[in-house]
Amino acid sequence: MYGIIALAPFLGHDTLDQLIEKIQPQGNLRQITGLAPFLSHETLSRLVLNTDAAEDMSGIVSLAPFLGHDTLDKLMEKIQPQGNLRQIAGLAPFLSHETLSRLVLNTDAAEDMSGIVSLAPFLGHSTLDKLLDSLPKNEYGHISGLAPFLSQETLQKIAKKLMTNDSLPT
Repeated sequence: MYGIIALAPFLGHDTLDQLIEKIQPQGNLRQITGLAPFLSHETLSRLVLNTDAAEDMSGIVSLAPFLGHDTLDKLMEKIQPQGNLRQIAGLAPFLSHETLSRLVLNTDAAEDMSGIVSLAPFLGHSTLDKLLDSLPKNEYGHISGLAPFLSQETLQKIAKKLMTNDSLPT
């Protein structure tokens, strides 16, 4: 593989795409990371979408900088990570804000708060506000990991809600 990687800058997309067809790197996409900048978008997309994400998420993450939002959106539809958002944390910098927002808002926060927290640096204030608005007061005790990413206004709103509650969560 090293020889192909060394020649990649001098070979065209078509030649590299044909070589990849022969190698079929499914199951270990990390081995082609060095080729990714020189492969066609279509080939990379096909490889990622035909890979078992549960088996090779690290390989997919290694290719993420070279994938478009469309491919990553299809991947999210395919793997349905709701309930285990932590598995896609490595992809978060490359996912669209809309996709991240949809995934977080469709996840049961009470069951996957750690996954939501792992994505928090990449979420917008409006997504976090919607999430917190849908969260029952008795779950507020579990949002400390989100606090650094919340606006001052949202933090004050939560504090006021908690002060009106007779029993504050711990």
